[in-house]
Amino acid sequence: MAIVNRDQRSPVEAWLVESLRLTAFPSADAAVTPETWWKDLLGQESATQTIQRAHFTRQEQGEWEGGILTLSILPGRIDWTLSPKVPQDGPPSNLLAVGSFSEIVPKFIDLILRWIPSCPKVDRLALGVNALMPVPDQAKGYGTLATLLPSVQLDAASSDFRYQVNRPRPTRLGVEGLKINRLAAWSVMRMELVAVTVPTRTHRSAPLFACRAEIDINTSADFSQPLPPERLPDLVREFLNLGAEILAEGDRP
Repeated sequence: MAIVNRDQRSPVEAWLVESLRLTAFPSADAAVTPETWWKDLLGQESATQTIQRAHFTRQEQGEWEGGILTLSILPGRIDWTLSPKVPQDGPPSNLLAVGSFSEIVPKFIDLILRWIPSCPKVDRLALGVNALMPVPDQAKGYGTLATLLPSVQLDAASSDFRYQVNRPRPTRLGVEGLKINRLAAWSVMRMELVAVTVPTRTHRSAPLFACRAEIDINTSADFSQPLPPERLPDLVREFLNLGAEILAEGDRP
């Protein structure tokens, strides 16, 4: 027996963003020159910078929009990542997030669009979003997932649930042969804060629950040529729209 009517889906505004990631996979012959990317994009040097020339790696990090922005360069991979700041004065009292999907993701996408002109030639592009929807308990969490996953039967007695599926689609940009992978994993998360004091005593907070969606939208590896550079901005915008659709409408072809 379903525990919530499938027509009672929550709007995309109900989702918080746990983390964001834009990944570019440069072509083998691409020139990757990241030395000024951070300053050109953000107007100042990064707060921290780690360079390992022998391994061709680079990482820069700093605060942005209340979270921690990280640029990571590895052989064959470029990542822009936004993650929440971890409180330094004690354990968090709420779910860690960088903001609501409807507010922080468009800002992140705008940042990426300003970087795209500096992006080297790439074979693949990906957008990763980990999103949380707070719920009062596990039963409500499974009820919410039931509205988003029409092919799954969940009831109040369900537990240890995780559902993952890829729903590829052709791009809407008219690039022949280019498919977009729409990978999503769904679960209900329980977080309980534990503090240990001296003498040994354990204090547990009331548990926090959330529906969790782990989304990875990416261009298919079957596309056998570099992505058209003039279409990268539109491709990033398409990723944004697909991510919002998944969170608002759930699992659909």
